[in-house]
Amino acid sequence: MLCARYAGSPLDMVIRTLTLLGNSVPIFWLGLLMLALFYAKLQWSAGPGRLDDIWQYTVEPRSGFALIDTWLSGDMAAFKNAASHLVLPVLLLAYYSLASINPPDPLGVPE
Repeated sequence: MLCARYAGSPLDMVIRTLTLLGNSVPIFWLGLLMLALFYAKLQWSAGPGRLDDIWQYTVEPRSGFALIDTWLSGDMAAFKNAASHLVLPVLLLAYYSLASINPPDPLGVPE
């Protein structure tokens, strides 16, 4: 919608570039780049895995899902840790899904 509203503007070009990157770069490569940037370099997100080592063996595996198991254990610190490990994969999959939605052509030429 932003591309249609601001056709030909710098915002339109940024959105088109992000869309092109999302469609042309494999998702596993984007995942590795996001881990390298946001986990290793900037330390903004949790690393790979379902839980940090401090909670890995303290939570009883009832359902096999770390988020549900930490919720059922009642340990809110472990639950927050499990949720923080989901942020990066969820954002990557959302970006990958949104990138496949093509913006309209500013010239109005049908595809």
